[in-house]
Amino acid sequence: MLKLIYKRYLAAGGDLDFWSFQKPNGGLVALAIVDDEPVITFWDEALDALNVTQPTVAELLDALNAAPALEEARDYVLATLQACCGAAIVGDYDSDALGSVHTYPSDVTAQLNMMGSVTDALIPSNPEGWTTPFWCADASGVWAFRAHTASQIIAAGRAGKAHVVACQTKLDTLTQQLMAAETLEDITAISWTGDAE
Repeated sequence: MLKLIYKRYLAAGGDLDFWSFQKPNGGLVALAIVDDEPVITFWDEALDALNVTQPTVAELLDALNAAPALEEARDYVLATLQACCGAAIVGDYDSDALGSVHTYPSDVTAQLNMMGSVTDALIPSNPEGWTTPFWCADASGVWAFRAHTASQIIAAGRAGKAHVVACQTKLDTLTQQLMAAETLEDITAISWTGDAE
């Protein structure tokens, strides 16, 4: 499926190699399999600038069904890994910023709120004793809007960033293994299992 888009990209004058074209977290396109159908989850504006035609679901299915077994399996596993990474990134993370381990939300809105809270904590003119509330769950799973000092919210934000980077690093490692795999058995053995940390 990715090869279909890559061929269109090259025909339109694109010059990236295939790995750079489709690499996770930096390529020009990403695909996932949702309800047994291929879905384009990311389409970089550089493709539009080259007038690369976005394939239809039918074209992607045709490409998937026509692909040799190894490439089909590789495309399927890659799409699955990318979807799993995305789900893991927004699947909460733990931090001991409050002195004991708490779970923090990491959906897109929570990530934006954390960035805002960390930015606010860095303002030098904050009054002494400044705090900011942020949602988190204690070890019992009780969610509450808990006060965080500047150092605590920065530590929680760093833990969130470390969580995202760990997920991305895991995806990169698994993708490299996938691209190097030479047999169907090796390709299908690669999966996203356990936590990224």
